[in-house]
Amino acid sequence: MVRVESRNLLARMGAILAVAAVAVSLGPVKADATAAGTGADRYCAVLIGKSTEEKPSPVLARACDDSSAANAREKMLQVTSKDGSNSTMKPLAADLLMTWYSDTDYHGASTNVFGDDGPCDRAGYRLDVNNTTFGLWSHILSSARGSGPCNTARFANRAGTSSQEFGLPVPYLGSLLNDNVGTIWVYNR
Repeated sequence: MVRVESRNLLARMGAILAVAAVAVSLGPVKADATAAGTGADRYCAVLIGKSTEEKPSPVLARACDDSSAANAREKMLQVTSKDGSNSTMKPLAADLLMTWYSDTDYHGASTNVFGDDGPCDRAGYRLDVNNTTFGLWSHILSSARGSGPCNTARFANRAGTSSQEFGLPVPYLGSLLNDNVGTIWVYNR
């Protein structure tokens, strides 16, 4: 009897240790994924060009900073001035289109998206958030604000099977789109 009880106890302890090991190994994955999604920086700035024929807007520049959104924007502008072939931007002509947040209610890491071709109009800008330039934003985007005339956005999930239009700002993308954004069309309605 002692041997059977000892084996059962050892089996239970082994199972508990296995579950604990899995839980410990999964914990940091989420934290690392969130940090990696923003390039390990809290603030990012992305400059995009105007979309043509309903294709995604080209990404012209991207920069990040851990201290402020203003520093990220300055770094982005430095990138565009060094590589003039990628941008049609005139100095300080980038218009803020929208800001993405990793958490609901406009909290967490953020990315400011700037337009190289002026503010939003009816055609707007189309963003392929699955593009590797945006890091893991397609997996962490939870809320968004528009800027100026950028008052409407249509968010589609990564699979492209569902979309929803929101008036901006939107404090929570809802259960189907939270942490599951593939494309965004931001425009003026």
